[in-house]
Amino acid sequence: MRRGIVAVGLCCVTWSAAALRADDADACRDLLARGEYEKCTVAAAAALHDAPASEPLHIVKARAELTLGHLDRARQTLTAGLQQCPASIRLHVLVHRIELLRGDPERAHEQLQEIDRLARKTPWRYTGAEDLVALGEAALMGGDDPHRVLKGFFERARRESPDCREAWLACGQLTLDLHGPEAAA
Repeated sequence: MRRGIVAVGLCCVTWSAAALRADDADACRDLLARGEYEKCTVAAAAALHDAPASEPLHIVKARAELTLGHLDRARQTLTAGLQQCPASIRLHVLVHRIELLRGDPERAHEQLQEIDRLARKTPWRYTGAEDLVALGEAALMGGDDPHRVLKGFFERARRESPDCREAWLACGQLTLDLHGPEAAA
């Protein structure tokens, strides 16, 4: 009986901690969306202190740092994130972008190779909408057919998770790239 109570208590604490991290990530995403990049980096850094393995917090912090032009800080954030979450395709996609911005196409290409390796090794792990968007972005960066990426990744992500902002943005951007502004009307 006592073990059952302890197990239930641990589950509640774990669930509460996960919910708190999700709230932190959502709050940081809101700051990022409002253009409050400095506040976002500070809030995300504080939240990462308590939840160093939070993939969403590493992503939002790195995006804010990248927007501010702090490439080295964003790279450090992503390196720390990959130490905690080495199988994160979304983190690898951001590292790829930063390496290109830093002028290191070889390291950027290494990220695409790692994404491909991860996706082939454990494809069932990357079926959520945000991962599908990241896989689609990686496929585009690797030179895959944009129409195939739109249908196979972005539209699939949008259908499976209609509330996923990234999926809608990826669909819209690729449609504009393929068909021009008249497609948006």
